[in-house]
Amino acid sequence: VTALHYLAETFGPPLRTLEVVAFCEEEGSRFPLAFWGSGNVTGLYNGWVADSIADPEGVTLMEAMNACGLGTGGSRIDSEESSGRGADSARREDIGMYVELHIEQGILLEQSAEQIGVVQAIAGQRRFTVKVTGTANHAGTTPMGLRRDALAGTAEMLCALERSAAKAGAPLVATAGRLEVIPGTPNVIPGEVQFTLDIRHSEAARLESFCAALAAAFGEIAARRGLALELVPTLATSPAPMNQALCGALEQICLEQGRSFRRMVSGAGHDAQLFAPKCPAAMIFVPSRAGISHSPEEYSSPEELAAGLNVLTALLYKLAYEAS
Repeated sequence: VTALHYLAETFGPPLRTLEVVAFCEEEGSRFPLAFWGSGNVTGLYNGWVADSIADPEGVTLMEAMNACGLGTGGSRIDSEESSGRGADSARREDIGMYVELHIEQGILLEQSAEQIGVVQAIAGQRRFTVKVTGTANHAGTTPMGLRRDALAGTAEMLCALERSAAKAGAPLVATAGRLEVIPGTPNVIPGEVQFTLDIRHSEAARLESFCAALAAAFGEIAARRGLALELVPTLATSPAPMNQALCGALEQICLEQGRSFRRMVSGAGHDAQLFAPKCPAAMIFVPSRAGISHSPEEYSSPEELAAGLNVLTALLYKLAYEAS
């Protein structure tokens, strides 16, 4: 918003329309899906999905949206020729380019003391919810050899996950981020475990092959232990290369402004990866202290943020105000 206000006040109406938008549920922190806002704009999702997705308390996404009144918002600078558009659907087919400014969420820029990251690509992601079902039984009276312990089976699966990811090597990463044990009492053998998987790689073929091999390994462990296994995909995004012309423009701007920069791949997911197949897209990173994000400890200095803002503003000027 600051960049758009500056451009409007300094240079007046642009030749091409600029818009700023805040997307909801990029992270998928409450509901088992990600990119809800940008996914509706780009066509990844249809509205009906909101009725079939629920949080751990059973509240559907549609119910949660209705409870907060939905609402629309944003800030827009219209070009001289623009007459606006209707709001009958979130999906857009008229977006010429997409640019996103973000903290790195990593430590490379901080460690190298460079001001700007010019993102070359965003890693693809696969997310799954996994349910392992055994038999809940008394912890004191059930012999070890006769148990169908869902948690013990899950533990073996998670160790296999870590070993497989380490063997695959960088840039593949794999994480089990949430674990729910049922019934979750000290004197009962766990009869069911639900957990999440988050797997990422910048090459689509290697991402797919890892996920297939992991599913087979989980299936072998479950069968050997007499457990039932359900593995449900909840997110599948392809690796997203950024537009090279826009990357080149960002590098040129950094040189003109005397800023240090580095080319880099984003292991974190961003809305930009949904736009990259639809239109030219670019991402600008600024350093984040210790790589910490989504935490009260997240921090980027005012000077670091200002550097990113200045690079963003210069790119938007080139895209919207220059004749060619």
